[in-house]
Amino acid sequence: MTDEEVKRKILSYLGFAKKSGRIALGAEQVIKSVREGSARAVIASSDSSERTKKQIYDKCASYGAPIAPVDVTGDEIASALGCRMTVSAAAVTDTGLARAILEVPRGEHQLKERIFPQESGNR
Repeated sequence: MTDEEVKRKILSYLGFAKKSGRIALGAEQVIKSVREGSARAVIASSDSSERTKKQIYDKCASYGAPIAPVDVTGDEIASALGCRMTVSAAAVTDTGLARAILEVPRGEHQLKERIFPQESGNR
C-alpha cells in the first residue's frame, strides 16, 4: 500500500468515527479522552506545534493510549471530517475503528515507527 492510500484509508476511518460520534477532536479534547481512558487510537497532525505534539505524546505514553503514525496535516483531517478549522489531533473512541486504523498495512519503515506505550497503572 502506498503512503497516499494509507492516508486515504485512515482519513476514511476517521470519517466513520465522526459519523458515529466516536471521536474527540482538537488537542484539549484528545488529552481529555486519553485521561478518561476512552481514547483507543490517537492521531496527531504533522503540522501541529511541537509543544502540542509533545503534550499529546506524553499523555498517551503515561496513560497507555496508542498513537497511529500517519503523516497527515490538520487541514487534511479537517477536510475528511467536514470541519472548517484545522484539526491538530483526533482520538477515536470506538474499539473496532481504532483497531482498523492501527492495523492499516504500512510500509516496513512505518511499522517500526508505530507507538504502543507500555501500560501504566497511573490513571
